[in-house]
Amino acid sequence: MKKIIEANAGRRKVAMLGRSLKEYVDDAERHSLIDSSNFEIKSDRFEVERVLGRASENRSEYLLVTTGSQGEPSAVLPGMARGDYPYEFEGGETVIFSCVTIPTRTDRLNSSLLKRRLRKQGVRVEEGVHSHGHGKREDQRRLLQLLEPETVVPAHGGEDKQSSCASLAREERIETRISKNKETVRLG
Repeated sequence: MKKIIEANAGRRKVAMLGRSLKEYVDDAERHSLIDSSNFEIKSDRFEVERVLGRASENRSEYLLVTTGSQGEPSAVLPGMARGDYPYEFEGGETVIFSCVTIPTRTDRLNSSLLKRRLRKQGVRVEEGVHSHGHGKREDQRRLLQLLEPETVVPAHGGEDKQSSCASLAREERIETRISKNKETVRLG
């Protein structure tokens, strides 16, 4: 989000729309990682409608960042594609998907439907831009340093990912417990 704002360099009004984006921005702001005074952030349906109504009338003035890249039916972008909001896509507009589709059947189907709807409306869909929510090793190190946990219990991903996480925690002198699937781990 910060990179989008920096790259925009004040050329357009940035509007971030959707519940999860608002949660991310709120968390980032609490930790002084972002300043939301430079953009609008809305999650309430009526506020989202107001922003999209203004953006629809002044397209060249807005840069919209929305939830819904996985095609989740209740997210903002799929709602826009269905015509649930006061914003109609114009031919030639570009929608950039900055993440890959989560490889589940539901997400693949929802994402495919969303992209078909957008293309049917003449939207250029850009999918080659990849970003994901998994931090690199130094990002994870920084998170451990910020949180200062007493113990780390890697609990997601295969054994290789858990071992990598445990190794990093040990480098930061944090106690580490790796459990087997469904095994109970007692702390304290």
